[in-house]
Amino acid sequence: MGADLRHKLVLICLDRKSGKLLWQQVAYEGPVFDERHKAGSYAAPTPVTDGRAVYAYFGAEGFYAYDMKGKFLWKYDPGKIMTVGMGPGTSPVLAGELLILQCDSSDQKSKLVALNQKNGELVWKTDRKTDVTWATPMLVEGNGKQELITTANDVVISYDPQTGKERWRGPGVKGNAVPSPVSGNRIVVVSAGYPDKYAWAFRAGGDGKPLWEYAKGTAYVPSPIFMATTCI
Repeated sequence: MGADLRHKLVLICLDRKSGKLLWQQVAYEGPVFDERHKAGSYAAPTPVTDGRAVYAYFGAEGFYAYDMKGKFLWKYDPGKIMTVGMGPGTSPVLAGELLILQCDSSDQKSKLVALNQKNGELVWKTDRKTDVTWATPMLVEGNGKQELITTANDVVISYDPQTGKERWRGPGVKGNAVPSPVSGNRIVVVSAGYPDKYAWAFRAGGDGKPLWEYAKGTAYVPSPIFMATTCI
C-alpha cells in the first residue's frame, strides 16, 4: 500500500528536555517507488549522527544529510530498490569518515555503498547477488581488524568497511533478513524468523564456517540480545 499516493518524508528535531520543535525539514515529497507494509513506514530506517550532521535514509526515495540546525547538506540517490511491497528497513552505518548503506533489492541488483560523510560522494560500491533484505549491517572487531557483517536469505558476508572487499562468507539465514546481527566475545549471531526460523553463529575475523546453528523459536522482526555468554 502507499505507492499510488503522494508522500511527504520529513525530518523532525525536538528538544529532548521539553519536546519543543527545534526544526523540521521535508526531505522528499511526491510519489514513491514501491509499496510498504500496512504496519510499516517509509521512515522505518533509523537516522544516524556523528555530532556534526544527521543522516536519514528513506530507501529508494533517497539518503539525506542535514547539519544540526536543519540546513540541507547533500543527498544521495540509491536508485530503484525493490522491497516486494514491504518498504525500506535497513539503517545507515557510520564507519569512521564513511556512511555505509546496504541497498539490497528483490531484482538481485543489490549493492553495498560507502559515502563520504562530508559531501555524500560515493567512495566505493560492491555489487551483491542477493535478494531484498531489511537488516542493518553491523561493525565488529575481528583479529584486530574491523569488519562489516551483512545478512541475507542465501548468504552472510563479511566486508572490509573501508574498501568494500569481501573478507569471508557463510550460509544465509534461510528467511527474510529482518533482525540485525548481534555480537559479543567475538561471536556474531545472525537470524531470521519467517518463513524459516533459523540462527547461525560465526567467529568475527574467522573463515565463515558456522560455530553453531539453531532452528526453533527465532523472531521475525525483533533483533536478538547478546548477554554475556547467552543470546536470547
